[in-house]
Amino acid sequence: MGNTYDEWLNAKRNEFLSMQNKFRQRRQNRTEIIQKYSGNQEEISPISVELTEDFSESGASDSNPIKGGTSAPGYRMTNDYGAMFAPGKDDDTKFPHTGMDFVSTSREIVSTMNGKVIFADEHPDGTSRATGTLIIIKYDNDQYGLYGHLDKNSFKVKAGDKVIGNADLGKYYCGVMGISSGGHLHYGRYLLDDSKKEDKITNINEFVRQFTSTGYFYDKTEIPEDKEIKEGIFSVRPGFNR
Repeated sequence: MGNTYDEWLNAKRNEFLSMQNKFRQRRQNRTEIIQKYSGNQEEISPISVELTEDFSESGASDSNPIKGGTSAPGYRMTNDYGAMFAPGKDDDTKFPHTGMDFVSTSREIVSTMNGKVIFADEHPDGTSRATGTLIIIKYDNDQYGLYGHLDKNSFKVKAGDKVIGNADLGKYYCGVMGISSGGHLHYGRYLLDDSKKEDKITNINEFVRQFTSTGYFYDKTEIPEDKEIKEGIFSVRPGFNR
């Protein structure tokens, strides 16, 4: 990797660190206010603090990918970002998860932000690979959202469609699809080096294949500081309420 890539990566690191410091200062200010008036730091919600830090990294406001969000009937997050999980069927080795997994009664999913659909179809190498049938959206902030383990017959969008936040996309598949043990939505968010973007890779199937094996930080025991999953592809932790 050349100097241009190193400079870009350092700029992204500095951007994330700057935003995290800003929101941590807000958290500290909030702590001091609560202590001043209640004398009880325990009143601070650990969940709200975590979500604030998530938002600082995501860099944009996003919504839950399950239609109806946390209020949807049967809603449950089954696997969180960074959770240690063994994705292999014959190996119990665990790696940090780069996305989030969800279920709901309706199985309906929505776009988390405004953007353009880049891909909406089966994985180029078949539905037994990676997340099987998937949708990839390029958001207006130049990040990418991947929605995996989907039911192609339910799709309400196609490649080239522009979508807004909370736009109906379809449903996740009811059954085993790709590398999974049952029906669920896998949602991942990514930042790509310019050389990895769809406008630099003319073959759309090759673009999609880049996301194979990006559901986990493979060969890592914890989330790396730069959140690089593989060369030029970085994980972004979503900030929506979950």
